[in-house]
Amino acid sequence: GSHQDNSQRYDKWKLVYDKSIQANPQNPRSQMFEFVSKILSGQDGLDELSNVVEKLTDVTCVRTNRTMGLHVHVEAKESDYSLDSMKSICQRFLLNEDVMDSFLPYHRRTGAEMSHSFFESNALSMVERYDTLKDSLGAIMSCPNRKDLYWIMNLGGRGRYHKMNLQNLSTGRQPTIEFRQHQATKDETGIEAWVCFCILFVVNASQLPMLKSNEATETGTFDSLFDDIIRCP
Repeated sequence: GSHQDNSQRYDKWKLVYDKSIQANPQNPRSQMFEFVSKILSGQDGLDELSNVVEKLTDVTCVRTNRTMGLHVHVEAKESDYSLDSMKSICQRFLLNEDVMDSFLPYHRRTGAEMSHSFFESNALSMVERYDTLKDSLGAIMSCPNRKDLYWIMNLGGRGRYHKMNLQNLSTGRQPTIEFRQHQATKDETGIEAWVCFCILFVVNASQLPMLKSNEATETGTFDSLFDDIIRCP
């Protein structure tokens, strides 16, 4: 449906059954569900997120485990992000994917047991096809349209199950970039920090110029990620 339809679908917080989740061994009869937020915006949205997670933390029967993830959707309407802006976001993600892995637990990093099922590496998928990271960056730069860009960023049978999922943009389901790599948590401070990180990454990376393949001599570093892209105040 249209984004307006989706806005109506996501105007409330809701629980949705998720068969991909495995029950905790000590509670084999647990109910497995995904907690889906309403569409949140600005500081009011962050405040509401913190309040809801705080209340959820008080519910002792709600638990997380390694089969769960925290998925963040950042709005990226075509009217707000040009094709070149989207290319810049994708290039910076490839360059900094390993850096992002470094501040996530091992079970949510590239090569982890469940990574190929739920948060496939965008960089590895592209390198498998284009041989090198430089050639992958060049392939992004050469994309003639959005459809091709979304396709090469989510190559192979895993499609939307990549760390950065662009398939909602490709299908028109909703105008969002989805970040899938973070672990599930009830830590409201950690959740808010990751949400802010994802938003700043999209907004600020979109404003940087596209990289030619010969301009990327090495992958990103922690300092360059936060100094040049996130730019925390």
